[in-house]
Amino acid sequence: MGEEDWLDVHARQAIADGDLEGPRLSIATRGLAPSNGYGKGRAGFDGPDELRRAARENLSAGADFLKVFATGGVASGSGLDTSAFGLEEMKVVVEEAERKRTYVAAHAHGGPGLQIAAESGVRTIEHAAVATPADIEAMLKHNCWVVATYSILFRPDGIELGDAANPAILDKVRWARETVAMASRQIFESGLRVALGSDSMHGSMAFEIQTAVRFGMTPRQALLAATARAAEALRMQDRVGTLQPGRFAGRRPAPGPGGHRARPAGHEGRRGAARPGRTDRSEGALGEQEPVQALHLAGRQLRLGVGHGLGSGRDRQVLLVR
Repeated sequence: MGEEDWLDVHARQAIADGDLEGPRLSIATRGLAPSNGYGKGRAGFDGPDELRRAARENLSAGADFLKVFATGGVASGSGLDTSAFGLEEMKVVVEEAERKRTYVAAHAHGGPGLQIAAESGVRTIEHAAVATPADIEAMLKHNCWVVATYSILFRPDGIELGDAANPAILDKVRWARETVAMASRQIFESGLRVALGSDSMHGSMAFEIQTAVRFGMTPRQALLAATARAAEALRMQDRVGTLQPGRFAGRRPAPGPGGHRARPAGHEGRRGAARPGRTDRSEGALGEQEPVQALHLAGRQLRLGVGHGLGSGRDRQVLLVR
């Protein structure tokens, strides 16, 4: 969700062409931040006209959606609840995204910046780490998604490692850790739509799920937030996120606790796992011809069930822990 040299555009194309093995990418190209704000890369963008131009350039280059930095960050000297842009600036970015039938994601932790993002029509609020009841009410009013991200803040190899020599940032990390637990519980209880992400801590989704459960989600809710809900937040629910015929599925065997590998029940010894990084349709190993009814992982059974309320009004198959 932010690349200054359009490398994400080229990587996405190389993967699509089969020249590079990698995941399906939904890209934002350059993050949009003010000249004096957190998230600024080589260039900052100030005022509605500069933001309109930058948004159009990103979309023209191939951005799937737009990203703005609406507040400061933990690893910065700016406050987590300060506002980076005014309402008119944010509305311009949303307007340009909607003109191309896409959406805006906003880095926003809380306070006026988060509320401005919600009021402007931003679809996803990334982090919401210090969201107050007033912030939650604003997100509910404007039908926002919250993308919760915990690894970067709670894992020792996150901000704590990268800024170990900066006492001011470490103090902010400690404060944010205390605040995000309470904010997350309030968000979960509010009925806001929540997906789980990993920020820059790629490969840490298991930690995200575990932490969401620790903060008040049920295991089922956390699994959905990392899969079906996340796909819906990205408007990709017609392609990924559920075990259903016609969806893309990653079939790479993964070791579980104790070295066990997940495998379809009744399919022991069957070949056909995709090479790492390949994208595969779910016919075959996960489709109508060979439907997966259950997976076994380290002695626990993960059973395929039916989930409701995933946005379309139709049932969706989801993975449930039994």
